[in-house]
Amino acid sequence: MLADPLAATGVVRDSPPDTDPVIRTRPPRTVSDWDLYTGSVYANTSPIWVQAEYLLWWLRGNPLPPLVTSSEPGTPRDEAGVLGAPGTQVLFGSERVDDQARGGFRTALGVRLGHWFDALMDCELQGDYLWLGDGQSSGDFGADTGNEAILARPFFNAELGLPDALLVSYPGVTAGAVGIETSSDFQAAGVAVRRGWVSGEAGRIEWLAGYRYLRLREELSARSVLVVTELNSPIPSDTLLDLSDRFETWNEFHGGDLGLQWWTHTHGWTLEIVTKVAVGGLSRIVSIDGETVTQTPDDDVLWQPGGLLALPTNLGRRRSTCFTAAPELSLKLRRQMTRHLIFTVGYSLLVVDRVARTGDQLDLTVNPSQLNGGELTGLPRPAATLNDSTLWLHGLTLGLEW
Repeated sequence: MLADPLAATGVVRDSPPDTDPVIRTRPPRTVSDWDLYTGSVYANTSPIWVQAEYLLWWLRGNPLPPLVTSSEPGTPRDEAGVLGAPGTQVLFGSERVDDQARGGFRTALGVRLGHWFDALMDCELQGDYLWLGDGQSSGDFGADTGNEAILARPFFNAELGLPDALLVSYPGVTAGAVGIETSSDFQAAGVAVRRGWVSGEAGRIEWLAGYRYLRLREELSARSVLVVTELNSPIPSDTLLDLSDRFETWNEFHGGDLGLQWWTHTHGWTLEIVTKVAVGGLSRIVSIDGETVTQTPDDDVLWQPGGLLALPTNLGRRRSTCFTAAPELSLKLRRQMTRHLIFTVGYSLLVVDRVARTGDQLDLTVNPSQLNGGELTGLPRPAATLNDSTLWLHGLTLGLEW
């Protein structure tokens, strides 16, 4: 055996350097029990998820007063179409309209923040957008002399202090038609942060906090076109009168959103229950416009501001703001279909208080001195009411998530 040549000198040999490179790795990502649980529920645990839903929803109907009336043939002229008079029938109004089922859609996008700094499924940022269309147009109505011998637009006469009516069709006096159209659409959008809170054998509770935007827009138009057929009348025979009333409302809500989400998984289905309430400011805009176009037998055309329910005393655009709340409830069942696709079906309910609707803005008390461009004398009616009511929306959802 050969002796170490450095041993006699007392020099100690250094250990040979480690020739293997040092491999440094990040600490392993935290994988919680919640991650393992949700990994068996969600088809997609990637950083981003997308959802698309079809909506079949109902809105609380728009409340309308009596707008069109009729009477039996032979009814005296001063009683024809007058509310409360014998034989008067309401053809349109005295009910809620636009309350039939309507379609829409909702989309959502989520980003799971846990892929960067937290447990995989424990925290996420999500945004959504909802649109609900006009539906079946249950607020549309039309009638003319051909189907109603007596056709009238009822109102309360502020000069007489009695119910009265504008005759659109009456044998030997006028012949004409009435058309009513209403429309509405609803939109919503928001962004929120969702974070796990409490979990157990029964499921998991999470909290949500964010921003919510809501908008309801409605329109109502009423048009009466009539031709004077009476020979001995202050208005020459064969004169055409075209009266139009237009009412529009916009409601825009901006507020903070806070809620809880509870969900549990059993037999391949996941049940999610979300309760939220948004608190903030509601901006309400009411626009009223009207006009009367008169065409004489000589084809002279005269335009005057104001129709029947939209007259100089209430014409214009008005805005008001208020503080309100919008609670929301959502129930949803989820079922994994493929590795990256989930089927969802559910029910949602949303309530918004202090909303201005077109039907709430109609004032049936009219001072007839303003009709056909006349100068106001007496009580200034109709008035801009700026009334409000509670709106609720609810319905079914059907969607897919990737």
